This record gives sequence, C-alpha cells and structure tokens, in this order.
Amino acid sequence: MLRNNVDSGQGTVTDTYRQYIYIYLPGILGAFLALLSVQLPLIGRKWSLVFSALCQGISMAMYTQVKSTAGYVGLNALEYIMQTVSEVVK
Repeated sequence: MLRNNVDSGQGTVTDTYRQYIYIYLPGILGAFLALLSVQLPLIGRKWSLVFSALCQGISMAMYTQVKSTAGYVGLNALEYIMQTVSEVVK
C-alpha cells in the first residue's frame, strides 16, 4: 500500500474512528435506496440485486487503481452501501 501513497497506518485513533464513520454511516442511505428501488415497478427486487452486485464488483475492481487513503475509504463506503442494499432486498 505504501507504493500507492496510502498512509502507513500510523494515524491517530481519532482518524481511525472517523474513517469508520465515513464507511458505515452511508449504509443508512443504502437501506433507503433498497426500500425505494424495490417499490419501483420497473426495477423491483431482482434488478435491485443485480444493480447492487454490479456496483460491488465495480468497486472491488477499482481498488487496483486507488492511490490514496481517501480513495480506499470512499470505495469501502460504496461497497458497504451496496452490501446494505443487497441485504435489505433479500
């Protein structure tokens, strides 16, 4: 990770908990997104799951291109949102 200019993990405890909040708090939005998308007649449960799986796959593939800690945190947040959508829709 150091070759990608990512922090070496020597941050403070405050930084660690702040990053946890940035990753997991948007999961609430994922639950609302799932509830709304399931109610739409053209999308429904099946396509909500397809969309969340595609977004999870894209975010995992994008990990290879990330060059900063903020990028990792952002992709973790996107992946967690889509995991939440997947779990709520199931």
